[in-house]
Amino acid sequence: MAAVGGMLTVIGYTDNVPIAPGSAREWREATEYAISIALAMVTGDVLATFLRRLIPRTMATSERPNPLAMRAALALGSHVGRQAIRRRAQRIQEICQTVGPAIGIVATASASIYAGIRGLLPS
Repeated sequence: MAAVGGMLTVIGYTDNVPIAPGSAREWREATEYAISIALAMVTGDVLATFLRRLIPRTMATSERPNPLAMRAALALGSHVGRQAIRRRAQRIQEICQTVGPAIGIVATASASIYAGIRGLLPS
């Protein structure tokens, strides 16, 4: 909102026009700008989280895997030892923490691209 407000202020000052949008069309454009900027910001945040998750970590950490990952590891087979199940659960948890942000990147980037080209599409 601050970026769009700043943009409208600068345009209003340089072009000597009112700062606030005057028509419904101008309000819609300002709202689309704000949404596009927000989606780009969320995409960048999710991408940073995704890249942080790709940094290799050791499986021998003292962190306990979450209960859902433990259940999934047990469902894949409990015929192995407790340490193997724990390592499997940690791996499942790491995969979910990597795939989740990747899905977020695709979703927000797609929405941002759609918001950008929406004006080019016939109504």
